Amino acid sequence: MNRFSPFKYSLILLVLTLGILYALPNLYPTQPSIQVAYTDSGKSADQILLNQLEDTLKETNSDFDNLFLRDNKIVIQFFSIEDQLSAKTILQRALLDDAIIALNLEPSTPQWLKDIGGRPLKLGLDLSGGVHFLLEVDIESALDSRLDAQLNSLQKNI
Repeated sequence: MNRFSPFKYSLILLVLTLGILYALPNLYPTQPSIQVAYTDSGKSADQILLNQLEDTLKETNSDFDNLFLRDNKIVIQFFSIEDQLSAKTILQRALLDDAIIALNLEPSTPQWLKDIGGRPLKLGLDLSGGVHFLLEVDIESALDSRLDAQLNSLQKNI
């Protein structure tokens, strides 16, 4: 019969406990969120922009969970994807070209796990479902440049 010393059993138990503890953040789902940053890279998000976003969302009765400043960006967390998408449209109309508004998924790890260094595993694009690009074309500018190109080619031929 194989017998191990109590030290080996306690070491195995300690490693298993730590492994399970630091795997817990992966069990919490992600929460829909929006990140807002200035288009001018010289500016960093501040309390003024945060207050403006909060006022805009409250005026339009948008339902959001949390709003905070992190790493020169403002993060707004929502309860559902529908709330996230409607708030993105509202904020784009309100801020126009002053800010970049990006859809994101924010981890919902409890604070006690964050305090001990527990963070969810970062998944690459292949494991997280890929990426969705939205391409917007300025039709008026495209038509103007196309007409200018045709005018130039006609002038060269004459």
